[in-house]
Amino acid sequence: MSIPIRSSDELLAALREHPEWREAIRREILTGELLGLPAKLEKAELERREDSREIRESMQGLAETTRALAQQQEKTEDTLQSFMDSTERRFIAVENLLTGMSIKLDELDGKVTQRDAVEKLDNYLHKQIDPLEVLARLLLSRMFAAARGAGAITEEERDQLGDADALAVGEDKKTGELACAAAEVSTTVNVDDVERAGLRSELFLKALRAAVEAKPKQWEKLLPRLPAKSYALVIGRRITEEARREAERRGVLFANYRNGQPACLTKFVPEARRMGLDARRNEAGRSISQAAGDRL
Repeated sequence: MSIPIRSSDELLAALREHPEWREAIRREILTGELLGLPAKLEKAELERREDSREIRESMQGLAETTRALAQQQEKTEDTLQSFMDSTERRFIAVENLLTGMSIKLDELDGKVTQRDAVEKLDNYLHKQIDPLEVLARLLLSRMFAAARGAGAITEEERDQLGDADALAVGEDKKTGELACAAAEVSTTVNVDDVERAGLRSELFLKALRAAVEAKPKQWEKLLPRLPAKSYALVIGRRITEEARREAERRGVLFANYRNGQPACLTKFVPEARRMGLDARRNEAGRSISQAAGDRL
């Protein structure tokens, strides 16, 4: 049975009356692609939701991983910092140990140098004093007591002499008179060493003369007559420039320590005296040249 339809209103009324016709009309009106579009959209929406869920899960997993990495990094940094702190403490401890060892080695080197130089003091001074005798502590103590009793030296000056590295007496090779010497030994000779040697040589000469004058019989075997001169000597592996100038100013001898070898003794000539010597040498040179010219 067919129903006559002459307008869209009649069509809509027929569809309301027969809803089962709608699908057939839709298939007739819409193409296959359009008909499948709702299903595709629904599928796409489902896929989008699934992708969103996976993305959320991935983001959540990434966030958890990031937090875990951050925590691990923090632990690693803490461990590294702890290791660095511990290493630095060890380095400081080793450095302090090496510094202490270096100081002890320097002290040991200084003591060995001093002992060896004092034992071989005649090697350094035999061009000035020969023979030379380094005085023992007991003899020096008696001598200082005699000089102190005579009022020649003060208690402080006696302590200065007692701290000297070596004190010796002998015969001056230039004059044949008795002479004495005070020596200071240091790995590196500085100004203080030069000043001590100069001061102690002067004090030693004063103390010797006072002791001999006070009790000549007691000292006549060692010092049959009064010593006339005192030498000041510094011995070391090296000498600072400032100490060299001070030694030159004071007329203090410097010996380069080489296990007692005597060849390195240096006598510093004071500036004024050196200028006078240079002038005399120049004058002598001119006189010789003039005499040679006259003979020619």
